[in-house]
Amino acid sequence: MSDIVMNFEFWGVVDSLLLETSETLTIDNQTNVFAPEVAVTLINDFHLKFFGEIAVSMIPKQPLLVISSELGNLVPNFNPSEAYKSMAFLKDFTHDLTTALWFIKDNGVCVRQSFFMPEDIEQTGVAYYQGLTNAEGFRKPTKFTIEEFSESAVIMEKFKQVCPPPNAAENLHDKMGTRDEFLQRGLDSNHLLPYNFPRLTRALFMLDQARRTPAPVVKITFYMSAFECLFSDGDTEAITYKLGQRVAFLLATDKQERLNIRNSVKEGYKVRSSYIHGSELSGQLKNHDKLISISVEIDDLLRKTFLKVISEYGEQFMLSNNAFKKWLEEELIYGSNQSSRVTT
Repeated sequence: MSDIVMNFEFWGVVDSLLLETSETLTIDNQTNVFAPEVAVTLINDFHLKFFGEIAVSMIPKQPLLVISSELGNLVPNFNPSEAYKSMAFLKDFTHDLTTALWFIKDNGVCVRQSFFMPEDIEQTGVAYYQGLTNAEGFRKPTKFTIEEFSESAVIMEKFKQVCPPPNAAENLHDKMGTRDEFLQRGLDSNHLLPYNFPRLTRALFMLDQARRTPAPVVKITFYMSAFECLFSDGDTEAITYKLGQRVAFLLATDKQERLNIRNSVKEGYKVRSSYIHGSELSGQLKNHDKLISISVEIDDLLRKTFLKVISEYGEQFMLSNNAFKKWLEEELIYGSNQSSRVTT
């Protein structure tokens, strides 16, 4: 860790987050989320000068995430001339902060506009993000309490303990390029990722892609790809049946509930296959409201699956394909604790 530090402020406009009028969420001693009525009081001439009047005018309309710290305490081998690497670290942090809320309930909360202000004014930056939508495809504001924020942070920390993220900025810091490279590709370090990262990480990436699109059919496609990442063992034979069976046995013990889950997964996979392979959707699947209903249901099943894996089966979901398949068949599905089976 370098002894060099740089004081900074990071401001992020949080989209689709609903707070009470006077509420301020304190995440930790460096991180707060301010209600719009409070956020507007924080803006001064300094922010107007360096961020611009148009950019700053957007701040009072949404809750404001503010992080105040010293970069030398956050980023290893920090150099004041490499502030863009520090911005990438903060992008990871804010992404994790808002992604964790999905584990609590469906939402489209994200940081859509951010302001980075270190002491080196030349490195001051403003960034924009395309935003997220909920499972219905809407940017409908969702309310979270401080207790729910705290719960989401605990879940994300457990997830990282099970499966450390390979694209975390601190892991890729030495591989990151020059300021010009950052200007060309933004603050996204995903192009540096190794291929062989764990199934849990791949599933989380697919979830992120699903939440980025407002189109229900595309959401379902990525949701089902997340399920494939979680439950695939390298064998593509009878994938629809195996996915439904494995999700059902992971989440339920009641036979009827397992049948319902398997049927939901089967329906979602039918949408995914039609979309990926260029086939026309048939029957009720052509109906937009039906697709929204499937998307909401699959989103909920995926959330329950992630939570179950994180809390109970993290070690097993880090196994190699052969060992994972053996565990699924011998322990989860046909183990001695299973008294009923879902049949075809």
